[in-house]
Amino acid sequence: MYGKPALSSVSLLVLADGACAVGRTESGYGRDIGTDHFAAGRIVEIARPVAGDANAAGEGVTVSSNVSGAVVLAARSVRVDGDAGQNVYAAGSEVDVNGAVGRNARIAGGIVDIGRRAQIAGNASSAGGRMSVTGSIKGYLQAAAGRVCLYRRGDRRRCRGQWP
Repeated sequence: MYGKPALSSVSLLVLADGACAVGRTESGYGRDIGTDHFAAGRIVEIARPVAGDANAAGEGVTVSSNVSGAVVLAARSVRVDGDAGQNVYAAGSEVDVNGAVGRNARIAGGIVDIGRRAQIAGNASSAGGRMSVTGSIKGYLQAAAGRVCLYRRGDRRRCRGQWP
């Protein structure tokens, strides 16, 4: 059950180490293994469709296209604008999810935003300092954060008080 995300995380660490070792931290390093895509570097953008899983690590990671499988991301700044056919696993200082997620989302970050275009078909679990949810979650939401704001669609009023 936890084997594939763990294997993907180890693969990300190896790719990040390899990308730094060959001096490709500016443009990044990417490789397809079967239908899965692995990428690492300072700035990583996955802008073409991925038939399998997408795995990426860096300072800034953006997924702007559709991924048929799972999405596993680790970066200071993480942005998921494309759709994921399966689960999304994301960790970073700032994590924004604005696409459809076919199953579950597991997110950890200082600032977590599940945007208005996000549609999570399963459950969402999140831990962080601040979290806002505007998009839809069909299953349950588990949230552990210093501040959690839940908005109805179209309602962008602030939570009680201001963000710290």
